[in-house]
Amino acid sequence: MIAKGKIKKISMLKKDANRKDTRKMRKVIRTSAGFVLCMMILVGCGQKHHLKISDCKNDTLFIAKNGQLELVDVEKFDKSYYDQKELKNYIQDSIKDFMETNTAAKVKMEQFSVQKKEAKVLLTFDSADTYQLFQQEKFQLLSSQEVESNLVLPENFISAKDGKTVSKATVLNEKDLYFLITKEALDIQLDGKIVYYSDASLTGDNLIQTTGDKTAVVIYKK
Repeated sequence: MIAKGKIKKISMLKKDANRKDTRKMRKVIRTSAGFVLCMMILVGCGQKHHLKISDCKNDTLFIAKNGQLELVDVEKFDKSYYDQKELKNYIQDSIKDFMETNTAAKVKMEQFSVQKKEAKVLLTFDSADTYQLFQQEKFQLLSSQEVESNLVLPENFISAKDGKTVSKATVLNEKDLYFLITKEALDIQLDGKIVYYSDASLTGDNLIQTTGDKTAVVIYKK
């Protein structure tokens, strides 16, 4: 039989232990909640790409409203002597060499895949200037305010709205437009709506194909 004094003491010890357990549990809960919140933030703020490698059948370019670009480059990989690791290392080395020379530029290989005799790589660029420097192709992205009078543009454009011909003078009189000028063969997706274009094939409100045979001009609004 336990004496009353000892019972009281044990009871007090139990209460103290319970308080300690409660504080410990609260700390665990706070830590766990903090971890979950941290993970949610990391997932929520993680890099999400507009382009999906599996959806791209041709070289595909996406231009975001913030000026960043995504490119999925699609190449045949149908020779027995092609080496997947060697190709991936070559791309990584090319990016590294480029960024060492152009220290302010940001290029990143986000994904790399070889399937069904095709190699695909998803690259991201911090700006159109970086893209042009890396690709070494004719490529410009200008706002209507940046378009200079000496810039060579077609005399006429096609209206994306109704397919009618619109003069260069009419186009240049409009404001808040963006001019994409390229001589690459690309499937282009824009974070905006295409208004006018030349030497390209319109496939949607914000989708257009260029052939690479002629310099295409795509004019759009963000």
